[in-house]
Amino acid sequence: MRRILALLATAFAALALVHSTARAADKEEGNYMLGSQLVITSASQLVEPARGWWADLLPLDYNFGQLNLVNAVNASRKARGVATMIDVKNYPIAVGGEMQVEGGWDYTIDFNRMSPEDVDAVLAAFPMSGKLADTKMRVRPLNYGYVYAHSDNGNPAELVWEGQTISVAWGESFDSVYGKVSSMLKSLAPDASFDLSLNQYLPANGVKSMDVSVSVYLNGATSPPFMPYAEGGM
Repeated sequence: MRRILALLATAFAALALVHSTARAADKEEGNYMLGSQLVITSASQLVEPARGWWADLLPLDYNFGQLNLVNAVNASRKARGVATMIDVKNYPIAVGGEMQVEGGWDYTIDFNRMSPEDVDAVLAAFPMSGKLADTKMRVRPLNYGYVYAHSDNGNPAELVWEGQTISVAWGESFDSVYGKVSSMLKSLAPDASFDLSLNQYLPANGVKSMDVSVSVYLNGATSPPFMPYAEGGM
């Protein structure tokens, strides 16, 4: 009996190793600080544009139950000992469009500020079915992110990024703000580059306002990703 149990344990360990190796092959290398993108690849177009939108094939929660997806992520994070939770109010999960590639079609879902393990949690809770069950899936890092801050009445604008805050005073020079953003991003991701926009507005009535926006790029990207048009999408 002990020999049988030992053989079963060895078999299950081997299956677990094969499973983990297969999952690792589905995760691309790169910096995942900005989030993860699930890429679904099909040999043929899933839905003709004149007949509907590919995302209609997804479980309903991907289109109408974002809270349920985020709850699955946060439950998984809690179980894994991750302290930071995802805020559903930021609409962090976005169904993308389609793009024809060599050998088929790619369909994407963005998981902003989420890891590949978070994507796994969603897929486990809301698995693909029908045509999507027969597709190939992989996870790659999101290369583009955006953070914005606004202030009125001459108050500082506060950029909050990965638990860090940059306070921008009204009247502060562009070079000063650029230096602050650069220092913060380099401490988080040495390969990061960014665009900075600083707009300070002083109207005739004297009520000062300010807008600060930063576009962040990782993994060698230097511009926002191309967003293919998705028939029937938003």
